[in-house]
Amino acid sequence: MTFTEEFVAYARESTDSPEDLLWWGGILAISSVLGRKVSFKHGRRSQFPNLWLLLVGPSSIHKSTALDLMLDLAQEINSEIEYPQDWSTQSLFLDIQHMPHGMFVYDEAKQFFDICSQTYNVGSMSMITSLFERGTCSVTRVKKEKGQPRTSQREVLSNAYLCFGGASTAEWLLSGIQDKKSAVLSGFLPRFLFAYHAKQIDNFKPWFLPPDEMKRQVLLDKLRFFCSLSGEIAYDPDAAKLYEEWYAGQRLKSQLAEKSEPMVTPFLNKIRDVYSHKLAMIASVDIGDFPAITVRAWNHAEKMLDMAETSIRKLIGSLVETEWDKMRRKAVEFLSDRLDCSREEFGDATKIRGKAADNVLTGLMNDGKIVMKKVEKSTKPLTVIQWVGNGSS
Repeated sequence: MTFTEEFVAYARESTDSPEDLLWWGGILAISSVLGRKVSFKHGRRSQFPNLWLLLVGPSSIHKSTALDLMLDLAQEINSEIEYPQDWSTQSLFLDIQHMPHGMFVYDEAKQFFDICSQTYNVGSMSMITSLFERGTCSVTRVKKEKGQPRTSQREVLSNAYLCFGGASTAEWLLSGIQDKKSAVLSGFLPRFLFAYHAKQIDNFKPWFLPPDEMKRQVLLDKLRFFCSLSGEIAYDPDAAKLYEEWYAGQRLKSQLAEKSEPMVTPFLNKIRDVYSHKLAMIASVDIGDFPAITVRAWNHAEKMLDMAETSIRKLIGSLVETEWDKMRRKAVEFLSDRLDCSREEFGDATKIRGKAADNVLTGLMNDGKIVMKKVEKSTKPLTVIQWVGNGSS
């Protein structure tokens, strides 16, 4: 089993957080321990496997639990890895200077973006972005000692390896994108990967087993091994061909998106140009093929890239949905997952009731997506909805 598979199996005993979010938690755990000792040479510059990841979904699906389980392991490897959640540009500079290999973790990512937007933190996003992409930046620091005039001094941060794990609801994220004064429109947000889980948890578990310490130790042993890896990763010839084919397809997608989905374009560009190699490096480590990116490793990475692209398309697509589109999408997501339910259960789960429910269900029935029938009960007839999934989309 890969590390990510073992992480999901371990985590599922402690939480009902969706499996796809736990899977990304495992990927971030690998990223958090690798550091700058592992790299991929891309032209004149080296790329490193640090990730900025946002888990997005409704409240109460335990997004933060996936982050907590990841952080528990990462801190066992590096006890000082987490940066403070509240900071100024000056204090963050000192923290990174002291600990260049670190990670931001926010149960509510809004807190991080709000801090970046504060007037006293002007320049923080530029500094963090430079450190994420190049690992180095120069900053002018103002010093004031008692009885002495203010002085400014230019200092350089170098060899930084910054990771990020955060959680957010889609509602906050989308309102942030729409807010023209928001920090997320500065080009900062497209540097994040998104793992979007739109559905609520249907069956919450009332309690969980304590974490299995033996499984936890197996995961820690693997992370310690990953931490010891060092060297430059390269694509095998067959994997390189697959990457080139994928890259050409992504270029075409970006060109089409520039006209039809302009808000998606910067995210697709970062997935193509930055995260393709970062995730390929992590995939190589995860499946045990380091220091080669094999066909098997590339296929693993491409799965992650497809998930990231799907997530951002769904999120951005929500911006232009009408109320009718939103209700229909919610109905399709619920019914295609549930397959069979009563009209009452449909209303309780989707909050679509009355005339609105009549219109949505009639439209899905006319499109051949569902069938509806009456079932005689001792009290009153029951309307049953069955998903068949045929017809037009």
